[in-house]
Order: sequence, then structure tokens, then C-alpha cells
Amino acid sequence: MHELVRFILNEEEERQLHWSGNLNMLLVLRGECAFSCHGELAPMKAGDLWVVNPLCLYQILRESEADILTVSFSKEATEGMKLGKEWEIFCRSDQQEENDREAFQELRRLVADLFEVCVKEKKNDSLLVKSYVCRILYFLGEGFAVKSSLEGGTEDHSLERLSRILRRIHEDYAQPLTLKQVAEEEYLSMNYLSRYFQKKAGIGFNQYLNQVRLQAAAGKLLDTALSVTEIGHLCGFKDATQFIKRFHEFYKMTPVKFRNQMLVQKEPDEREQELFYELLKYKSQETIQGHGIRERARSRKINVDVSVKGKRLRHHWKTLVNIGFAKEGLSAVIQNQLRTIQKEIGFQYIHFHGLLDDDMMLYREEEDGTPVYNYKYTDMLFDFFLSIGLKPYVELSFMPSVLSKESKKIFIKSVNMGMPNNMEKWCGLVRNLTVHLMERYGEEEVLSWRFIPWTGPVSYSYYGNYEITEYFELYRKSFEVLKLVHPEIQVGGPAMDSYYIWEDGGFYEQFIEYTERTHCSPEFLAIDLYPSKKGEKEEGEEIVLIETPEAFSRVTSWDEKYIGHLLDRLEKYHKKRDGKVPEIVFVEWNSTIWQRDLTNDTSFKAAYIAKSLLENYDRVSAFGYWGLSDYIEEVAPAQEEFHGGFGLFTCQSIKKSGYYCMELLAKLGDYMVARGDGYFITKKISGQIQIFLYNCVHFNKLYRYRHLNGVDRTHRTGAFLDGERIRYHLLLDGIGDWEFIKMREYTISEKRGSSYEAWIKMGAPSSLSAEEVLYLRQSTVPEYQCMLLSNEEFRQTELALPPQSVKLILLEKADSQ
Repeated sequence: MHELVRFILNEEEERQLHWSGNLNMLLVLRGECAFSCHGELAPMKAGDLWVVNPLCLYQILRESEADILTVSFSKEATEGMKLGKEWEIFCRSDQQEENDREAFQELRRLVADLFEVCVKEKKNDSLLVKSYVCRILYFLGEGFAVKSSLEGGTEDHSLERLSRILRRIHEDYAQPLTLKQVAEEEYLSMNYLSRYFQKKAGIGFNQYLNQVRLQAAAGKLLDTALSVTEIGHLCGFKDATQFIKRFHEFYKMTPVKFRNQMLVQKEPDEREQELFYELLKYKSQETIQGHGIRERARSRKINVDVSVKGKRLRHHWKTLVNIGFAKEGLSAVIQNQLRTIQKEIGFQYIHFHGLLDDDMMLYREEEDGTPVYNYKYTDMLFDFFLSIGLKPYVELSFMPSVLSKESKKIFIKSVNMGMPNNMEKWCGLVRNLTVHLMERYGEEEVLSWRFIPWTGPVSYSYYGNYEITEYFELYRKSFEVLKLVHPEIQVGGPAMDSYYIWEDGGFYEQFIEYTERTHCSPEFLAIDLYPSKKGEKEEGEEIVLIETPEAFSRVTSWDEKYIGHLLDRLEKYHKKRDGKVPEIVFVEWNSTIWQRDLTNDTSFKAAYIAKSLLENYDRVSAFGYWGLSDYIEEVAPAQEEFHGGFGLFTCQSIKKSGYYCMELLAKLGDYMVARGDGYFITKKISGQIQIFLYNCVHFNKLYRYRHLNGVDRTHRTGAFLDGERIRYHLLLDGIGDWEFIKMREYTISEKRGSSYEAWIKMGAPSSLSAEEVLYLRQSTVPEYQCMLLSNEEFRQTELALPPQSVKLILLEKADSQ
């Protein structure tokens, strides 16, 4: 598939004399620059728009504060223009806009609309993108096509020759191309061709040829794993020495340093963060539907025999619930929210950070260094958990300050990420704590708990808190101490971000190899699941990741089936290694690793939870959604209630759509009879049938890089690709003797079951009164309908599901109408 259009910001090649085989449009987003083409130098300012025809040599002299967007249309896209050799596009706002202001305003709007559509489409060659590309090219062809002023003259013939030579260089740069060879092809002497090329291009033939080769080599350094020698050879250099010398002269660094430096994610400045707003300010205020395209919709038939026995379900997604830190578990806010979720859904285990943090006052030392243990708060916390039916995942984190090596502050909350300054004292702490728990709660009870030494080992080591080998030692020592207290204690690890699992030979595989070698293999694999892939390649334009203190430096993956593909990789790796797959626990899990992801508050989260769980139902022994509540002290609290926090509850215990989705999932039956794209069907022994439908639309590219393009406190649909309404038609075999059917229908969408949307309708107050909080708690339940249908009426029923929504259908046989 061909990429029809590319958006390139501040193209590096433009600093040099540049030639392109494509039709390019240049739009100055900010600042000033100078544009050189055919020997003419002209100033450009913010808002100026120029079109550069194929085969034109041009150069941009850009000031440091200027931002220039290049919109490059592929040859395939421009084939339909059929301008002919004697025609070209003449489009320069500096010369034409004064007399045709509306045309240039329309052209900028079309470019901005095209950009927005490309961001929202999965493919850059979709029919919708094609339609917008065609509109721009048609507009240019009808309004800006002119006959070349040089047609038929000697200068025109000269430019045709230059175009041939340039095309030859760009197509055959990897060959042993010489000035003599090209001169013979053009029936010219070498001296004449040399002077001619220097005059027309403003650069010598060999210098330009080397420049093209070096630019191609730079691309291969970033996009391939080939060696420097191989790349030099593929790009036309005789040997590696010559390649390295030329590369250093051009880029002021060696190829290896260039590769290492450019592959590191640069941190954006404020100008880059606001860049796309500069483009999108030109876009049309109309929606796509306003351009004459109706809402997308498609029909889907589900034909299932519900009389089959089905597969027994374990509902492992209800195994684990998360709160933020141990001390938060002693607050009334978290305890009340836990009571609610246990009563209405019911989980088995609870996980949290910070059991060993200073605010739990668990460990201190006398002046002579003697350890002092105090389990007052620990006992209060565990007593409460057990009282509401929750067993703890005992995560041994983080380091008490007196026991910690120097560490860097990551959270607003005072947390020490360093490794122990005395491993013997660390082991003593682990041993003393575990013995205390055994004595207080009994051996049988504690053996049903689960222990995890540390969490996020690689992510926190990247901050310079410790070397990863130090974590490996801490894990091993902790494992050995726990097993000495009791050999049947369940110990898991590495509680590592899934980001690192994708790397062959990376930290995850190193951990597995280390634990096998040292005989401390985890009894369950604890994984933190946030959809991002190390080294995942993007197609199309480069977009800078917006760094924020509320998130790690991760781009959200484009892979809509990330979880299933991650499990496939884990299973394949472990089967190949020792023939079996260990127990897998997603100890943390969410759609992003960003604590101000504004979509967390919307109905998207219901659709995402449903899709993630139902597509991977019971493949792991726990899906620990992170987290229960927006009340978490990792970052400073937000004033607004709906600020994009991770929680199923807001800080003031208002349920979000994700919570209601879990409530509906808890109604699923004991046997799965069918599942497919967007549906999951179960049944109970009683005969009731449960049909769960979901329509989840993924983030668009800009939002995955945390660009808030049109996304703000009251407008959040701009974060997603364009979705479509799905119309389901249910054809269920096995209910033929049901003359009448009782159908109960629950729906979560933007309209109902979303406290965020109710808050917007309320006027989106930045601070909620007690009355408003109570209203939002009580009035945002899922939409509910109950109908009594004949079998024939049910077979004709069609169920519509808009984007970012879920629907649960409960079917029961009714005795009579």
C-alpha cells in the first residue's frame, strides 16, 4: 500500500539544497524564514503557504524559532491531476493572497482538515483520506495550475536536462555513478556539465551526489539494524573509511554516534507541544458529517447455538483490585470505596505499593543502628482488608529511608527508590515482617497470600536509583528469606512493565535466566501491563512525545490487540524455554500509563475494559485494573473531579463508566458458548443467557503521543480514531421452544452510565458542591430497559451500539405474555 500523503515538520533536508520527486506544500506555522527556488530568494512568515512542483530544487533558511510543515503528496496521489509537462502549480501566498484571500484560507482549511482525518484514520490510504487528498489536489489544479512561463525556450530545455540529471542521481545513487558517465548520457563534455550543474543547482555534482548518499545512509542508520559498513556499501560508498569520513564532514559526528543519538527520544520544548494547535486552528468548524458524509455504520449478524455445553469460566478478572499506597488504605475514602466494590462486584485479592514506606512507620533504627519494627499500621491495614474479604498481595516496597541508598524523587509522595544500604538488615526486615504476619494471621491464611519483592524494577532503575543487577540480587535475597520462613510462601516477580518484555534478550529475559540460574524462579509472573512497546516503529510523520510529570516516557501502542499479542509472546517464549507456561498475573493494568489521560473519565474506559477482558478472558490468573480510585498520592491532586485519573471512582466516590462496566461483567454466566469480534455470549445453569456487546475505538496517533489536539476538559472525543455505529442482529439457535422471551438490556455510552457526561450537562463546574456530588453518584447508572418479546419479535430485534459503548443483554424464558 502506498502512503498518499506525509506531514513532515521542519524537514532536515530543507536546510540543504533539496530536490523532491513529489508535489510538496509548505506552510509556515510559526516564525519567519527565507525560501530559495530557481535562484529567487523570498521571505516567508507565519501563515504563508507555497507549493513546490516536482523536480524543483529549493532550500529553506529557517530561523531557530520557526516551524514549517511540509505536506508531501505521493506520485500515486498526484497522477490524477494530469497537468502535463507544460503545466505547473503556481501557489504563493506572498504574491497571490492579497487578490485571492478566500482561496488561500480555503486551502489552509483543507490542509488542516486532511491532517485531522489522517490522525483519526487507521490507514493513510483509506478512502476517506483519499477523498480529502483529492479535494486539495483538485483545488490546486483548478485554481492554481498555470502554463510554465519558460515553455518552449532554451531555459525550459535546460531545466528539463537538470530534472533528468537529478532524477538519475536520486534513483541510482547506490551505483558507481560518475560525472563522466552522466556527461556521456547527456552528450556533454565533463567540464561543461560540471559548470552547468554548479550554476543551476548551486552545488557541485559530486558534492550533491554525496549529499544524497549521506541522507539515504542516515535513514538506514535509524530504520535498520545493518552495520555501518553494510550501509555505506548500500549507499554507494566504496569502503567504510570513505563513508565514515564523508558522514562526519556532513553531520559533524560518526555514523555510530548519529544512530545512538537520534534513537534517543528527544524532549520537546513548549513550542513543539503547541505545534499541532497552530495547524488545527485553520481547520473547518464543521464535522466530517458536515462535509456530506453520514455517520459510519455497519451491520453484524451473530448466529450462535446457545444449547451447546460451552467452556467453564473462572472469571479471573475478579481476582485482583488495586489501590495506590498502603497508607491510603487506612483512609475513609479508600475504605468506603473498597466496601462498595466488594459488595457490588467482589474481588479476592488486593495489591498496593508502599507497605515499607516511612509513612507506615514500620521500620526505624536506634542510634547504634539496631533495627526497630512497628507493625501497628500494618496490622490495621491487613485487618481491614480481611474484614471485607480481601487477601493481600504483599509487595515489599519501597525502601525505608534509613535503610535506603541515595535515590531520586519520582513521586510527590515521599518514596525512597534506592536499594538497601545494608542487605543483611533488608533480609532481617523481610524475615521479621513475614514471621509477624504468620504469628498474627496464622500459617494457613498467610500461605494463601502472595508476595512480590519490589515493583517496576527497570523503570525505576532508569531514573538512576540503582543498577538492574542490584534489583536481581534484592529479589533473590528476598525470595530466599521468604522460603526460609516457610517453603510454601508464594513468591512472584518481576513486577516489570510490559514495555520491556518485547525486547529479545532484554531485561525480562535476563531476569528469567538469572532466577533459573540462582534457583529462585518466581512461582507466578507478575507483570505491569500498560500498552507500549520498546522500539515500536511508527509509519508516516514523526511526532514528538509530549513528556509530562504524570507519566513515564512511553508512547501508547498502536496495537489494538496488544494484550493478546503480549500473552502470545510470553507463552511462546516460556514454551520454547522449558515446555510450559507459568502462571501469569497482570498485577497492574490500564489503557495508558498517564495519570492525566482525560479519556479515563469517559465511556471509552467501559468499552476498553470490556474489549480487553473479553478478548483475553481467563488467559491470565489476575487482571489487576489500576486502580480503584483517583485518590492516589503519586502526583499532586487535581482540583477538578474529572481530571483523567486512573480510578474507577473519582476522589469523591463518583463511579465512572469503567466501574459500571465491571458491574455488568459480573453478571456473566458460568459457561461461554461463543465469542467473536465485539461480542461475548455466556449462560448460567438456570438457563439465563448473557450477551455482552462492545464497540471500542482506539486512540489516534496524536493522542498516543499525548498531543491534546482539540481535547480538553469538556471535549474528549478528539482523542480517538473515527469509529462507526454497529448494528447487531442476533440469531440464536437453541431457544426455539421459548415462545416468549424476557429481555433486559443495560447500556453504557456517552448518553448514559457516564458520570463525566452528566457533569458536562450540569455545566462542568470546576468545583462540585455536596449536592452536585450526591446527584452525580445517584443519577449516572447505565440505561436499563426490560421487554417481553415473542420469539418472532426477538428474531427481528436489532441492537445498535455507537462508538465507545457497551451493552449487556440478559435473556430468560418467559411463561406467558
